[in-house]
Amino acid sequence: MPGRIGGRRLAFVGVVVATFLLLGSLAACVVDSTELEESGSAQSTPGARLAASFSAYLEQRLPLHVDVMSDFEKEVLGRAVDSGQIEAADYEEAFSRYMSCMAERGFVDSWHKNSFGIYAMDTRRLLDPASEQLHDEAFMDCSLGVMYVLSFYDVQQTNPELLVNPREVALECLQRNGFVDGDYTLADLDAATKDGFQRATFDPYDPLANDCLYAGGMTVVLVEE
Repeated sequence: MPGRIGGRRLAFVGVVVATFLLLGSLAACVVDSTELEESGSAQSTPGARLAASFSAYLEQRLPLHVDVMSDFEKEVLGRAVDSGQIEAADYEEAFSRYMSCMAERGFVDSWHKNSFGIYAMDTRRLLDPASEQLHDEAFMDCSLGVMYVLSFYDVQQTNPELLVNPREVALECLQRNGFVDGDYTLADLDAATKDGFQRATFDPYDPLANDCLYAGGMTVVLVEE
């Protein structure tokens, strides 16, 4: 299915185990490779969870990052440990700070809210190599001080069951919304992923299907050339 529409290239940007994509989301890698390696067989055990609750998950993860967090992140996430959730207003504030910083650096990307209440990047025009490097540098700089709020909110919204294998989240979402039937398996999804959804049995660019893939750590976007 991926191809061209006018001057636009349909791009399968990438797949990651944790939700971290420079192009497509602002989620940092709050579930790192070490954690996944330590989970071992849990990764392949259907329904295996990262923690019993979101509060427990934060208590488990925050000590690993607290030394590099901003006061804003510490305050927001500290409240979330007590309440069991990150407030939408805190997410909006974090995203607003990121957008303002990017605008000050001369970059105004287009975003929309997906069905999970997360900002996802719209069609993006490719820049020349030098400008792309500046964009990536600005992204990294502007993420500092807010990325942990954005990251953990992303997990809260897209993976409320805290499943170790995010592909399970994507598969359940695709099945629930009728894009694939009950016989469609994780192996089928992995096969579709490996060839960039070229022979997928569903349209990865359908907005809702795209959201399902996003929840599973996959971002597919239109890139204007």
